[in-house]
Order: sequence, then C-alpha cells, then structure tokens
Amino acid sequence: MADLHPLMAELADTRRAGGVPQKTIARRLNVSRSTVATWETGSRQPTLATAAAYAQALGLELEIHIVDNEAGAQ
Repeated sequence: MADLHPLMAELADTRRAGGVPQKTIARRLNVSRSTVATWETGSRQPTLATAAAYAQALGLELEIHIVDNEAGAQ
C-alpha cells in the first residue's frame, strides 16, 4: 500500500473536522465515494488539479510554493 501524501492527509483531516462526508466531496467532484476513499487512504494519488478541486470543494484554496532546497545550503 502506498503512503498517504501529506497534502491528502491534511485535506482528509480538514474534511473530517468540518463534518463533511466523503460522499459530499465525491458529488462535488463528480467521482464515486470510493474514489475519494482511495485518495484518503493513499491507495491512489489524485492529480494536483484534482487535489486542488478537492480543496475547493472544502472551501479552501490550494497554494503551492516552490522552494530551492539548494539555496542557502552549506
């Protein structure tokens, strides 16, 4: 089984904390509830666009920062 990506873990935690059922996210994204479950367990990874849509379905905005890990490295 694949590891759960931290982004999906945070989205799933936010969904649960807000009391939003998986079926609500599924309906908003036009996918099955089982598809949402596979993303939340790490069985399958959604595309970045889908993760952004998931966040939007929760009323959130996905913001991505690209960081140069080599900058400032000693």
